[in-house]
Amino acid sequence: MIVVVMSWEKLGVAVRDRRCELGLTQADIAAHGGPSALTVRAIENNRAGRLSPRLRRSLERVLSWQTSSIETVLAGGTATAAETAQQMTVGQLFDLTQRVLALLKAAVNTLGADVNEDMRAELTAVAREAEATILELMPQLDDAQRGKAVELLADLRASVA
Repeated sequence: MIVVVMSWEKLGVAVRDRRCELGLTQADIAAHGGPSALTVRAIENNRAGRLSPRLRRSLERVLSWQTSSIETVLAGGTATAAETAQQMTVGQLFDLTQRVLALLKAAVNTLGADVNEDMRAELTAVAREAEATILELMPQLDDAQRGKAVELLADLRASVA
């Protein structure tokens, strides 16, 4: 019979180290769609007896770890950073999308009646893609960002319609 000893202490250290490396507080983890600050505290202090698969995936996502990294750490291994050339926080991605949408709106307003059908179709397609990105990010935005996103989407829809 094989007995697997889960290393919750090692997971706590790994989570704390990664959180600090990313400059996040325990509350930031929750604000970005991860487990609550109370749960993160329990994990980091080796007091979390178990984590549901949903909580594990949300923590991995916020910490920019590959899927199943938590299981790997619990089995004695090391978490693996998600494979991206450059990690962007949800806030950075939202800010970038917000700037792109503002430029798109300005272009539509500036060109006005001079926009030909092909250009209008392209602008509309870009606007819809940006809109979809913001809607996808919405659950991960903080309250202030969410308020800006709602205003921006309403503005954009009025401009491109």
